[in-house]
Amino acid sequence: MSSVKLSDRDAKWDNVKCFMIICVVTGHVLYRYLDTSQLARGLYLFIYTFHMPVFIFVSGLFSKRMIKEQRYEKILYYLLIYFVMKYMEALAKCLSTGEMKVRLFWEDGPGWYAFAMAFYLFVSILIGKYLKDLRAWKLLVLTLILGILWGYDDHLGDHFCSARICNFYPFFIMGYILEPSFVKKRMGSKILKIFGLIVILMIGYVCLTQTNSIYWILKVLKGKYAFSKIGIIALEGISIKLIYYILTAVVCFAVMSLVPQKDGVWSYIGRRTLPVFIFHTPILILLLDVFNGKEKLLNIWPLHYVQGSILLAWLVVIFCILGPFVKIAECLQMLTTLENKFEEEKEQ
Repeated sequence: MSSVKLSDRDAKWDNVKCFMIICVVTGHVLYRYLDTSQLARGLYLFIYTFHMPVFIFVSGLFSKRMIKEQRYEKILYYLLIYFVMKYMEALAKCLSTGEMKVRLFWEDGPGWYAFAMAFYLFVSILIGKYLKDLRAWKLLVLTLILGILWGYDDHLGDHFCSARICNFYPFFIMGYILEPSFVKKRMGSKILKIFGLIVILMIGYVCLTQTNSIYWILKVLKGKYAFSKIGIIALEGISIKLIYYILTAVVCFAVMSLVPQKDGVWSYIGRRTLPVFIFHTPILILLLDVFNGKEKLLNIWPLHYVQGSILLAWLVVIFCILGPFVKIAECLQMLTTLENKFEEEKEQ
C-alpha cells in the first residue's frame, strides 16, 4: 500500500503489515463462529486488542511525504478503494442472499479503513497547510480529546465511519509524529522484546481464559460504539478511554517489537497487503456463505473447526497476493496518479 521503491523499503514494516493483514482476515473468518466457539471468541478479542491500531499507526508512519507534498490524489486513491470494496461486497452478498444492497457511507465492513485514511490525509494536509504553527504534540492531544469525547455522542457510528475515524485518529497522528527509524531502533532492544513477549502472553492468556467476563471490552476495542451502547456512564467513559489508549499503545508496541526485521516470505506478503485488503471480504463471502463453507468446516472438523478457519484465512491471504489481484490493485493506484504524472511531465 506504499509507493516506496522496493530498494528503499524496510523489511521490518513489511513484516508488520503482513502479520496485521493476516490478523484482519483471520478475525473476519473467526467472526462467523463467535456464537459456537469460546476459543473463537477469545482469539477474536485478542486480535482486536492491537491489529487495527497497529495498521493505522504504520499508515501514519509512512504518510509524512504524502501530507507534506499535499498529494490529494492519494485521497482519491483511498476513496476509490472504498467504493470498489463497497460494491464488490454488495455483489458477493447478492449472490448469497439474492438481494443487492448498497449503503454508501454507512460502513460496518472493512472498507471503513480506506474511508478513514482518505479523511486522515485530507484533514492532515489542511492542518499542515493552514495551521503550520500547530505543534505535533498539541495535535496528538487534540485527537486524544476527540477520541475520548465522541463516545458521549450517540449520533456517531457507522455512517461516514464517523465513530472509528474519531477513535483511531490518535494512532495515525502518533505514527505521523514518529520517524520509522526511531521506532525501529527502540523496538530492537532485547529488553523491550522480552517485555513485549511478556505483555503479549499476558494479554493472550487473559483473552483466552477470561473471555466471558471481559468480552464487553470488544465494543470499546472496535471503536464504533458510544458509551451509552456499552453501558458506560458519566465520567467512567473518560477513564475507560484513557486506559484504552494507554494499554492499546503498550500492546501495539509490544506486538511490533516481536516482529522480525529480516527480509523474507513475510516481507513479500507485506508488500502486497492492498490486494488482500481489497479482495478478502468478497472471497470470504463466496467461500463461507455462497458455497456454505462455514457449515462444511463444522462438519469436516467438528472438534477443530476454529483451527480450520485460521488455516482458511491464511489460504485466502496467499490467494489474494497472486498476480491478477496484485495487477488490479496496481491499476486502481494508476487511475488516481495519472493526472499527477501528467502535471510532473509538464513541469519537466
